[in-house]
Amino acid sequence: MAATRVTPIEPTGSYADEAAATQFATSSPTALDATNGNIISLDTNILLFIENTDVGAQTVTITGVADAFGRYNTGISAYSLGAGAKVSRIFKRNAWADAAGDLNITGSSTNIELTAYKI
Repeated sequence: MAATRVTPIEPTGSYADEAAATQFATSSPTALDATNGNIISLDTNILLFIENTDVGAQTVTITGVADAFGRYNTGISAYSLGAGAKVSRIFKRNAWADAAGDLNITGSSTNIELTAYKI
């Protein structure tokens, strides 16, 4: 089965409309698909927040690719998140996007939640 796509959130800009409903971009985390993995379009750089909401440690793997400078990044393999842990990182297109332009993420549990922001 195909990986589950996560849609990145477009943050509200510095000069956003001052109407009450548009002063902030709304967001809610997405549970990782522990069976099929997840993909996020890297048409721009992404700020990714990941949280383990489980009572035990869980792992996250993010696949890397060769970049424009000839460096091959093997990615982040089975990064362990303790119970309740929260982490964040910026992912740049030229070092993380696969041939389809996506960031590939696999988690060990649906209790791992992520939120992606375009930056």
